[in-house]
Amino acid sequence: MLLSRSLPALALQVLCLSAIALSLPSVSKPTAKRSLTFSNPAANAFYVGSSIPQVSFDVGDSWAGLLPISAKSKEERKLFFWMFPSQSNVGSDDLVIWLNGGPGCSSLQSLLQENGPISFQPGQPGPTPNPYSWTTAANVMWIDQPVGTGYSAGKPDITDDVKGADEFVGFLGQFFSTFTELQGKKLWLTGESFAGMYIPYISNHIYGHPELKNAGINLQGFLLFDASISYNVVLETIPTVAFLDQWNDVLKLNSTFVSQVQAASDDCGYTDYMAKYVTYPPNGPLPLPGGSSSVSSHCDIYNQALAAAKLANPCYHRHHFMDECPKPADPLKTKKGIPNFFENPDLQAALHVSPREWTECGGTGTAYEDTDHSPRPGPAGILTPVIDNSTRVVFGHGYLDMRLFSNGTRIALQNLTFGGMQGFQNPIDKPWIIDGQGQVGVYQQERNVLYVESTAAGHEFPEYAPLPALKALQWLLGQISSL
Repeated sequence: MLLSRSLPALALQVLCLSAIALSLPSVSKPTAKRSLTFSNPAANAFYVGSSIPQVSFDVGDSWAGLLPISAKSKEERKLFFWMFPSQSNVGSDDLVIWLNGGPGCSSLQSLLQENGPISFQPGQPGPTPNPYSWTTAANVMWIDQPVGTGYSAGKPDITDDVKGADEFVGFLGQFFSTFTELQGKKLWLTGESFAGMYIPYISNHIYGHPELKNAGINLQGFLLFDASISYNVVLETIPTVAFLDQWNDVLKLNSTFVSQVQAASDDCGYTDYMAKYVTYPPNGPLPLPGGSSSVSSHCDIYNQALAAAKLANPCYHRHHFMDECPKPADPLKTKKGIPNFFENPDLQAALHVSPREWTECGGTGTAYEDTDHSPRPGPAGILTPVIDNSTRVVFGHGYLDMRLFSNGTRIALQNLTFGGMQGFQNPIDKPWIIDGQGQVGVYQQERNVLYVESTAAGHEFPEYAPLPALKALQWLLGQISSL
C-alpha cells in the first residue's frame, strides 16, 4: 500500500479529500503588490500591468513575453515567460521558475489551475484570486518550454534533454540580461511530471558551468512533484497490483481481470518487490525486475489496468483517478469553436504574443520525445550530483495519481544516493499535519532532501492540494524549518 496504515481510516476518508482540497479553510486573499522596477528600458516592453483581460480583479504587476534562447541577431527560437513579483517582502530575494511536463505541456496551465495568482478551475464561472499562490512566497515565473510548447515560438530542433537544457539556459541568459535587477537572486527550479527530466538536466548544466553565476544564474535547488525520475517499470508497473488492491472499490475492475493482473505481477517479480527491497535504510542497490527497464507485453500490467479502468468509468482520468461524470467545463479546452482562455486575442496582446492557437499539451515541442535517449536522472544518473550541489531539494507525490504511482517514487528515492548515503534511513511515515486541515499526508526529511505525499493530490499536486504544495515550497526556500 502507498501510505502507512497509521493514517486514521484513510481508505474511507480519502474519497472526500479531493472535495476538501477545493473547499479549503478560508484565508485572507493575497494583496497585489508592485515591488519590482527595472532600469533596463528593454524590460518595459514586457510589462503587463494589473488589468488582465478576462480577469475581474487586480492581480498586480507582471511581465510577460518572448525572449530568444541565444544572443544571435537572427535567433527565431524563443520561449514564453510570465513573471509575477512576490506579494510580500518574504521571498523577495528568491526567484522560482515553474515548468510543466509533457514533454510539450504549457506551464500556463499550472499558473491558471495550480499555483499562480489567478485560479480558474474546471467548473468555475470565472477566474478568482488564489490565496495559495506561490507568489505569496517568492517571485515566480512560469515558462513555456521547450520551443514549440504553448506560446513559445520558432522551429524546435532539440533531440534530447541535454540539448533542451542548453537552450533553456540560453534563455535564462537573455532573461537576466533584460531584467538585470533579478541577477543573483536565489534561483529555484520547480515543476511536475516530465519536468523530472527537464529540471535535473538543466540543474546539471548550471552546476557544471560555475561561470553562469557571474551572469546572475544563482541556482540553489529544486522541487519536483509526481516526476519522471526513473524508468516506467519503476514508476508505473511494479506498484500496479498494490494500487489496484487498495483502490478497486473505487475503480470497480472485475475479479477475473484483477486475478489475471495478479498472476502476471507474480510471474514478473512485481508483487513482493516493495516488501523485499524497499527497506529503511536500504540493504543495497535495488534491482530492476528481470534485470531490464523494458517491460514485455505479458508484464505490462500497468497499461492493462489503465484500459480496464477506462472501460469501467468513461470519465476516469489517470491523473486523478477518482474523477467521474459529468466532467466540468474546462476553460483551457477549446469547445465547439469557442476559444479557450489563452486564445483570447486581448489577453494575447496584453502578454505580448501574436494571435495564435494555444493548446495545453501536444505542442510541436514534443517532437523530440521519439529521439530522446537521455538516461533517466535517477538513481544512477545525474540526480545524485545535482542534489548534492543544491541547498535544498523537495520531491512530492499525490496519493491519487494513477499516471505515476507514489510507491514508484519511493522505490526510486530508496535507490538514490544523496548526501553520501543511499535513500532515506528512516521510514516515510511522519504524519503531515497542517492547522485547519488535520493530517494531509506523510513525509520524511533527511540530509537536504524532503519527500512529501499528499492524500488529496493527483498528478497535478498543487491543483488538488494547494496549501500542502505551498508549504513544501516554503520549506524549499528555507522560510519554514519543518512541516
